[in-house]
Amino acid sequence: MIKNNVGSKAGLRKFKSVLYMGAVFLAGLIIGTAGASASEKVSADENVAEAAVGDMEAAAGDTKTAAEAAVPAEGVTGEADGPWKEAEAVILTDMIEMTGETAAQEVTGQQEEAETDLLNDFVSRYGTVVPRDLSDKECIKALAELAEQYPEFEPIYEAWEDYPMELLVALCNNPEMVDFVAGYLDADTETAGELTEAEVGRDFPYYLQWDERWGYLPYGASCLGLSGCGPTCLSMVVVALTDNAEASPAAIGEFAMENGYYMSGTGTKWALMTKGAASFGVIGTELLTTTSEEDLLDLLEEGYPVICSVKAGDFTNGGHFIVLAGVEDGQIRVYDPNSVERSSRLWDYETLRKQMKKMWVFEAAERGGLSMKLPVIDAASGE
Repeated sequence: MIKNNVGSKAGLRKFKSVLYMGAVFLAGLIIGTAGASASEKVSADENVAEAAVGDMEAAAGDTKTAAEAAVPAEGVTGEADGPWKEAEAVILTDMIEMTGETAAQEVTGQQEEAETDLLNDFVSRYGTVVPRDLSDKECIKALAELAEQYPEFEPIYEAWEDYPMELLVALCNNPEMVDFVAGYLDADTETAGELTEAEVGRDFPYYLQWDERWGYLPYGASCLGLSGCGPTCLSMVVVALTDNAEASPAAIGEFAMENGYYMSGTGTKWALMTKGAASFGVIGTELLTTTSEEDLLDLLEEGYPVICSVKAGDFTNGGHFIVLAGVEDGQIRVYDPNSVERSSRLWDYETLRKQMKKMWVFEAAERGGLSMKLPVIDAASGE
């Protein structure tokens, strides 16, 4: 329709007018977005980061509403009736669709940036603490030292007899847990919080097992905050691969308890990462611990996350699960469900390899094809 009118001077003027209007519209959108991006800085506090994302969504919605209002109502007549009116409406409609797509991309980008910055910029006020075995006496002494140095530990130390000793040992090995431990005595142990839309929307979310939304819930003889590293790791992987908002650490912990994937006195069974994972739409396959650095990094770069069971070392004084979430600058991004500090660092392959007991590589069930990439152990084995 546009082509038939371009030959006339009036048509050419109208065509230029529509294009100019489109250029002005897009320029305004770009300038507004650039200005917003330049003025916003992602806070280390994730709540502030999510609030900033919410403001962007609202601003994008206002822009889209204004653009929609500019489209001529059906049946309105005037100088630009006929083919020109239709062409103008098509161009503006395309702009509206582009605005919506751009806004969605901006929101997702801000969410990812907030997640990355939160980990990269994290500096623990307590420094790096290497997990260690502590007797009851050693634990109380360590807690007293923390209380003397940091006022937030004082109420816990003064009432230490009211807390389970294993919780206090965990706190001394990981002072980041102080708020979680402080809320333990009055905590709701029955109601689980949900994952947020922003968390589910990230390419790879990061969850803590002692998040107050689920950390107080029972898991085995303890709680998810102390023993839920396995369900929390699997939750991160499932949500990353499937966007399943229902696959929270609480949901997977409950599933593990109800389906025999928790062993009393031991913790989460390795079978949760294979047979159990299938119930959440992902395929977990045991990966040889002799897998080379090159092959492991290739898998991660292709979007296949890995969960590791690790022995005593940098991450635990007993047994623990961690996620290998990706590769940055030739090193491995580890998501430790028990420590933001350890998750804020990049790790070299050799350091991790020495601590690995088992590894499982994951793919969405609908993707398939992973088994052809590396020699692996049968998925049915890892009990």
